[in-house]
Amino acid sequence: MITPASIKKFKSAIKGLVTQPGDKDYSITRWSHLAEKKAQFVVYPKDAKDISTAIKFVRDHHLDVAVRGGGHASAGQSSSEGLVIDFSKYMTGARVDVKKKVAYVQGGCTTGTLENETVKYGLAATLGTCSQVGVVGHLIGGGIGISLGLHGLALDNLISATVVLSNGDIVKASESEHSDLFWGIRGGGSNFGVITEIAIQLHDQRADIYSCTFIYLPEQLPAVIEQLAKWRSVQQPDEFISMVYARNPQDKQPILALGAYKNDSQASGDAAFQAFAALGPILQLAEQIPFEQFTTLSDPYVSGTSSRLGQSVYISDLTLDIAQAAWEEWLKLISDSPARKSSIVVEFYYYDKMASVSSDATAYFQRRKDLILNINLTYPDRTQCVASEAKAHALRIKSIIDTKAYGSQAPMCGYPLHADPYSSATDSDEYSRALFGSNYPRLQQIKKMYDPNMMFNKWFPIQPAQD
Repeated sequence: MITPASIKKFKSAIKGLVTQPGDKDYSITRWSHLAEKKAQFVVYPKDAKDISTAIKFVRDHHLDVAVRGGGHASAGQSSSEGLVIDFSKYMTGARVDVKKKVAYVQGGCTTGTLENETVKYGLAATLGTCSQVGVVGHLIGGGIGISLGLHGLALDNLISATVVLSNGDIVKASESEHSDLFWGIRGGGSNFGVITEIAIQLHDQRADIYSCTFIYLPEQLPAVIEQLAKWRSVQQPDEFISMVYARNPQDKQPILALGAYKNDSQASGDAAFQAFAALGPILQLAEQIPFEQFTTLSDPYVSGTSSRLGQSVYISDLTLDIAQAAWEEWLKLISDSPARKSSIVVEFYYYDKMASVSSDATAYFQRRKDLILNINLTYPDRTQCVASEAKAHALRIKSIIDTKAYGSQAPMCGYPLHADPYSSATDSDEYSRALFGSNYPRLQQIKKMYDPNMMFNKWFPIQPAQD
């Protein structure tokens, strides 16, 4: 039983801050309203020992627990009605060992914060495409981003992690220490403990990169799809395209947008994407931008809080049939529901380096070369009705695209960091088995060792192995 005396003792043992509803610093705000839950306690730790103390309090009082890093987990992984460990107040920093080309990143550090630190030294980490996303959560769930073609997944660049376990122990996980845990957190996400800090490999990075935006009319979709197929056949590791179905900010009409990027000079970028210019876009803007600015390009579209839900679909190729089906479903979505700010995004990464690593080298099993099509739903309010509607819309569109792409043999979940309807399901481990494939039995053994009572169960929860 939680008593005023036990709360007082708990608060006095924390160097950071323990808050409850009504306190000035208490906050459960998330990027998506659908992910918000009213917690009994929000703890802002200052170090791993604070987190250990919080975990012991959770264990002793049988509380549910969640961890907030960047707060972008729209399926609710960072929220709980029990206790939330929130890194966002005190543990948001990063430091760089320039000689070793290693960054030490705290649990609440965001992509933008880390990039602004590493770029000072002509270095970069393997990160995602949004400056506001937490580095740790992105990495342990996979970590696809603009550097994928050059340096692989973010998790393949992890050197070590400091982890607080379900019994409160603080351990170091690496190839030489707790190597089984190190294997598990690289793709197994938050299933084994609270990751307070990671050490990641950095890479040499030029100061600027090529960025070009092309805007096309809807009737140009067939020509764009044809050219994308040609470009993919010669795509280089330092090139990336994002294709977006969105509404024109000025007149709100549907448009097709391409963001084309190359980690090189403007002359090199112009040459790589000149065929897209030849298609006659209604707008084209090519420029060299500071490397760290790339992840801020989406900020105007993802800033602030709304009710958001995301679902991804794997597709081996973006055929015209699939592209048109997705376009038609997106038009219905923005016309017939409140989700008028929703979008569909197809990401064209260079996958060879990621796929060259064995699927059992880490817990991350989905080392496929398929494109990722993201269904991004955005609603203006936060009711439970919206949550149900968003999930239904996402799964309906996924089903239609899956049928076009695979028939009855479609991959179940999609890219794990964009699989909201699946990732937070706790009634069975069906989706976790599908996601982790042949790696699942080993993950169950690791779960049994480090978290046998499933304290950590917010993202594709893993059932511990049975005796």
